[in-house]
Amino acid sequence: VAIIVFLILILSIVLGILLSQESARALTPTPQPTLAPTTNFQSWQWEQLGESFTTETPQDETGFSVAMSNEGTTTVAIGARKSTSDGLVLRGKVNIFDFELNRWEEIG
Repeated sequence: VAIIVFLILILSIVLGILLSQESARALTPTPQPTLAPTTNFQSWQWEQLGESFTTETPQDETGFSVAMSNEGTTTVAIGARKSTSDGLVLRGKVNIFDFELNRWEEIG
């Protein structure tokens, strides 16, 4: 029984390492479609576009969900699943931003 427990422990450690490596690989810049804005595939570095997005309150979980246009540099939708507005608690909301003139402009 002790050997089986030991083998399960080793297997879970190895799987954890492999999964963390796969997660890191998913965040590596690639010329393929991506879920993060990238503009420089020559140097293979992530580059921030415009200013960082800010949240109304830390508790609203702004950024819990994010969607981007195909090319990843024009339009983003940023969800705040616990946003409270118009007196409705934890209603949630989505803000839509367009990237124009080197800044993010809220359009919805």
